[in-house]
Amino acid sequence: MLDHVAQLEYNVASLVTFLSQWPGWRVYTEPGLVWCESAIANEAFNKVIRCELANVDAALRLVRLRDEAFGRGAPLAFWVGPRSKPANLTHILEELGFRPTAQAWGMVRSTELELQRHHLPDVEVQILSGYNLWPSWLAVFGQGFGLPWEVAEAYGEQLAIGLGAEQPLMHLAAFIQGKLVGTASMFVDDDQVAGIYNLATAASARGQGVGEALVSHILSQARARGCRWAVLRSTASAYGFYVGVGFQPVARYQIYAATPPATLL
Repeated sequence: MLDHVAQLEYNVASLVTFLSQWPGWRVYTEPGLVWCESAIANEAFNKVIRCELANVDAALRLVRLRDEAFGRGAPLAFWVGPRSKPANLTHILEELGFRPTAQAWGMVRSTELELQRHHLPDVEVQILSGYNLWPSWLAVFGQGFGLPWEVAEAYGEQLAIGLGAEQPLMHLAAFIQGKLVGTASMFVDDDQVAGIYNLATAASARGQGVGEALVSHILSQARARGCRWAVLRSTASAYGFYVGVGFQPVARYQIYAATPPATLL
């Protein structure tokens, strides 16, 4: 029986490692722990991707991680899911000043099942291969995720690794009447699992089938690369959409975050 949670978490960790080519992003891997850090004071760039520590080591190790982040003036986030350890991890985090900020769902879908699109708008999807559309892509992506421009711009520097030559990471854009109205990314890991990321639709184009068109195109690309499964992590607001296009939940994640005290800023 396939462990879809393991597939999802491996894809996320592989993407984070792939993006470590970006000079502003440092990724660390050690037994039971994967985390990343950056000079950017945003929890998306300073987070623990995987925590599977033995109980005897956990509290001290997490104190050090928190203090290292605070020493850089950065927040720190934790994704806590069904494979996280120790069993009392959330209690330890709360004792260290971390608070729950959001929930997310790990989801999976077979790529072999065609997506039955409910809308037939004039949506064109293409894979980006250069920088000419990149500012427009970032603007839609940033607005869709409610990111300040400086954070979206930093993401852009990092994600641009997927532009140009053949890469395991690709970025897609959706257009209506020539206007860029949707974004998405796909990352294929070495287990041939396709991860879907950065799916966003411009406010002016919502409800017109843009998201469905992007997912349909990604599934087609995934099949062409020999991938049988597509995985993603959904926000609460996008959960219903992903269920509607055939994804099934396999895990729930609680995101915890802590920010440096004002005296350290």
